[in-house]
Amino acid sequence: MSVNGVASALSCLEKLSIIDLSHTLIEGIPHFPTHTAYRHLPCVNPLDPALMFSLELHEHTGTHVDAPMHYLKDISKLDISKHAVSAIRVKDMFGTCKVLDIKPGEDNLISKTSLIAWENQNYTSISDYDFLFFYFGWEHKWSADQSNVVFTKKWPGLSRDCCEYILEMNPRIKGVGTDCLGLDKWKSSDIPAHDLFLQNNILIYENLNNLSKLTEVDQFLFMAFPLKIFMGSGSPIRAIAFLEER
Repeated sequence: MSVNGVASALSCLEKLSIIDLSHTLIEGIPHFPTHTAYRHLPCVNPLDPALMFSLELHEHTGTHVDAPMHYLKDISKLDISKHAVSAIRVKDMFGTCKVLDIKPGEDNLISKTSLIAWENQNYTSISDYDFLFFYFGWEHKWSADQSNVVFTKKWPGLSRDCCEYILEMNPRIKGVGTDCLGLDKWKSSDIPAHDLFLQNNILIYENLNNLSKLTEVDQFLFMAFPLKIFMGSGSPIRAIAFLEER
């Protein structure tokens, strides 16, 4: 890219509003019951005057992405060059995105029917976007207070027919996300989102933040870059939304 090309690209970005979609990593933040907690520990060495810390970090800590190998049905078919977080192509880390604000049904799930109803009501199609994020209001329950367990219980998710509909209508989709601890509802027995999306190399984004600020936005540019972890099933990310000034 030429100097003028770089300047032009920077000029375009500088005209956009930026919204941080990641939660801050701090000890005490919520984590999945079977996952280890986040730790930020002093790393002091008398031979080194620099201030540093050591991280105890689960791959699925905080705002993060799930790679396909996170739920691979047949582990004998695991291919690190295709399924690990280190194998995610950079061009699949950004694209157009839409936040959907749909109330779950009595079963705590968003169904195919409710998703189609949202499309009709908003005169849009889920096929128009690279990423779809579902806003449930769970971002407001996030807290570093370990006595607050509201975030880690009874969160909503997507039904199997909803996931199948997304795959059918948008075969080019890159990722699906949520502001909850998981894209499948609390205590889901068949985990349809993880089953269907990851098996089809579609990334899953969880614990997203500030989706409430984007529910009325037609679309925005989404970017999120994971750590390049060899044999990684996922990674924390810094997720960003770029949108035109209103």
